Amino acid sequence: MKIAITGPLADKNLGDYGMFINNIYDLSSEHEYTVFSYNSDFVKSLKQDFLSDFNLDFVDVDLKQKEQKKPSILDKVKKLRRQILSLDRKKYPTPLEIINRCENFDEIKNKIIESDVLVVSGGGYFNDLWYNWKRSDDLFKIIIPIIFASYLKKKIVFTANGYGPFDDSSSFYSMIFSEAKGAYFGCRDEKLSPLYLSDIGVYKYEKLPDDLYLIHDNLLNSNKSKCYGDYIIIELYDSISMFSKNLESLRNIVSYFEEKNITVVFMPFDINKKTEEFLRKNIANKNFVFYEMNDYLKLNDAIDMIKNAKLVICNRYHAMVLSVANKTPIINVIKPVGDYRYYYNKNAGFLDNAFGSENINYNDFIKSSLDDVYYLIKSEYDSFCERQNKIYDLDIYLSNKNKLKEKRSKYFDNIVNR
Repeated sequence: MKIAITGPLADKNLGDYGMFINNIYDLSSEHEYTVFSYNSDFVKSLKQDFLSDFNLDFVDVDLKQKEQKKPSILDKVKKLRRQILSLDRKKYPTPLEIINRCENFDEIKNKIIESDVLVVSGGGYFNDLWYNWKRSDDLFKIIIPIIFASYLKKKIVFTANGYGPFDDSSSFYSMIFSEAKGAYFGCRDEKLSPLYLSDIGVYKYEKLPDDLYLIHDNLLNSNKSKCYGDYIIIELYDSISMFSKNLESLRNIVSYFEEKNITVVFMPFDINKKTEEFLRKNIANKNFVFYEMNDYLKLNDAIDMIKNAKLVICNRYHAMVLSVANKTPIINVIKPVGDYRYYYNKNAGFLDNAFGSENINYNDFIKSSLDDVYYLIKSEYDSFCERQNKIYDLDIYLSNKNKLKEKRSKYFDNIVNR
């Protein structure tokens, strides 16, 4: 079978590319794959490190640059007047405008023609953030294969995606999703995503586990953690100014674990040299170390590290997913994206899938600041870990995991069965 895949798989952020790797392992190496990308240099590394046994072809989706007309003084005055009088009307690119920006139009179209199905790999990129952010062109590159597959009446299967919030971009997504009539929609939460989907005209979806919750056996092949003794992991990403504001809390957390002879491993899901330089300069404790990686954090190594950690403190959603999947105590510092809806939808929605909201207290897993994290650790670290470990031992945890595994298996069978 010939399978085409699109999604945020060309990001070095472990969560984004990791979902793609896990999905393609579950689909198996017996098929032929065309993988649409927006960063061919990085995906070549993925092919070498994880996919050497797969018959696949990475194809970049190329976009023409937007025409940038320098506004005149009169144009600026008119724009200011429209803004003051609230006369500005937002313009949304139609599907036709988007694919007409595709420089390799014929190549992408022909690849879709040759394919039996288009798989839209999971993540949280169908939202206002990606549409309005500097990542909008990457979003369009992900969407272009969907538009072509829609026009060509190809089977389209979305794996476990999160959707929304849409806000200003709802009209845009309504156009895109209305083109994909008959597509199969996988949804990784039943918190806010179903509401956002209904707002743009999608009412049928399949509840699925996150694409990284049920890890393929072939990704459990690392022993990196043996280098660190007893350790916890800190995975945080933010601006230098935010790290500076939270520096005292970070120092306090590191010092607490130094007294317990536990190493603190700083393991970001995406390399940021400026952050590393700042932390090296400002945290001098001997038990504070940086996880050594080359170009990117490898998924199998990260799984092994998380599985054997005593605790994970993180920002990223997928650090929490992998921790819960491996029964590792976790504190997620929820991060605002404008407001907290985006991460509340992801984090609380995932915890509901894993445990059921009636069986847990979200506050046992989610905190709003590093100050709150330090206070929790200082006041009740041992009892907190014991509390989470008891939750992992509940029958409902294994029962939910088995149900989600069955759902994912049946859903993926639908991908390869015409």
